[in-house]
Amino acid sequence: MDGTTGILHVNLQYKIKLIRVHALSGADVKDQNGYDTSADIFLNDLRPGIYIVSVTDVNRVMYAHKIVK
Repeated sequence: MDGTTGILHVNLQYKIKLIRVHALSGADVKDQNGYDTSADIFLNDLRPGIYIVSVTDVNRVMYAHKIVK
Protein backbone atom coordinates (compact mmCIF):
# COMPACT_ATOMS: atom_id res chain seq x y z
CA MET A 1 0.00 0.00 0.00
CA ASP A 2 1.16 3.49 -0.76
CA GLY A 3 1.49 6.01 2.04
CA THR A 4 0.39 9.63 2.04
CA THR A 5 2.83 12.52 1.72
CA GLY A 6 1.08 14.29 4.59
CA ILE A 7 -1.26 16.47 2.54
CA LEU A 8 -4.53 15.13 1.18
CA HIS A 9 -6.00 17.02 -1.78
CA VAL A 10 -9.79 16.73 -2.12
CA ASN A 11 -11.67 17.80 -5.26
CA LEU A 12 -15.42 17.44 -5.76
CA GLN A 13 -17.97 18.59 -8.29
CA TYR A 14 -20.00 20.29 -5.54
CA LYS A 15 -18.85 22.40 -2.61
CA ILE A 16 -17.35 20.49 0.30
CA LYS A 17 -19.20 20.78 3.59
CA LEU A 18 -17.02 18.62 5.87
CA ILE A 19 -13.90 16.47 5.71
CA ARG A 20 -13.54 14.02 8.58
CA VAL A 21 -10.67 11.61 9.30
CA HIS A 22 -11.43 8.52 11.38
CA ALA A 23 -9.06 6.02 12.94
CA LEU A 24 -9.93 2.37 12.31
CA SER A 25 -11.19 2.28 15.90
CA GLY A 26 -13.95 4.68 14.79
CA ALA A 27 -12.59 7.69 16.69
CA ASP A 28 -12.67 11.04 14.87
CA VAL A 29 -9.09 12.31 14.71
CA LYS A 30 -9.50 15.38 12.50
CA ASP A 31 -12.33 17.52 11.13
CA GLN A 32 -12.15 20.32 8.62
CA ASN A 33 -14.96 22.43 7.21
CA GLY A 34 -14.93 23.17 3.52
CA TYR A 35 -16.33 26.09 1.56
CA ASP A 36 -15.23 25.34 -1.99
CA THR A 37 -15.06 22.40 -4.41
CA SER A 38 -11.46 21.65 -3.40
CA ALA A 39 -9.56 21.53 -0.12
CA ASP A 40 -6.27 20.37 1.35
CA ILE A 41 -6.14 18.61 4.69
CA PHE A 42 -2.82 18.27 6.49
CA LEU A 43 -2.17 14.85 8.00
CA ASN A 44 1.38 15.41 9.28
CA ASP A 45 0.22 15.41 12.90
CA LEU A 46 -1.33 11.93 12.65
CA ARG A 47 0.52 8.81 13.72
CA PRO A 48 1.39 6.24 11.03
CA GLY A 49 -1.54 3.92 10.40
CA ILE A 50 -4.67 3.34 8.36
CA TYR A 51 -7.43 5.95 8.36
CA ILE A 52 -10.80 6.46 6.72
CA VAL A 53 -11.41 9.89 5.21
CA SER A 54 -15.04 10.86 4.68
CA VAL A 55 -16.01 13.91 2.67
CA THR A 56 -19.55 15.31 2.71
CA ASP A 57 -20.68 17.79 0.10
CA VAL A 58 -23.37 20.46 0.41
CA ASN A 59 -25.93 18.01 -1.03
CA ARG A 60 -25.21 15.65 1.92
CA VAL A 61 -23.55 13.08 -0.34
CA MET A 62 -20.73 11.31 1.51
CA TYR A 63 -17.62 9.88 -0.07
CA ALA A 64 -15.20 7.68 1.87
CA HIS A 65 -11.67 6.52 1.12
CA LYS A 66 -9.05 4.54 3.03
CA ILE A 67 -5.60 6.09 3.34
CA VAL A 68 -2.32 4.79 4.75
CA LYS A 69 0.03 7.12 6.56
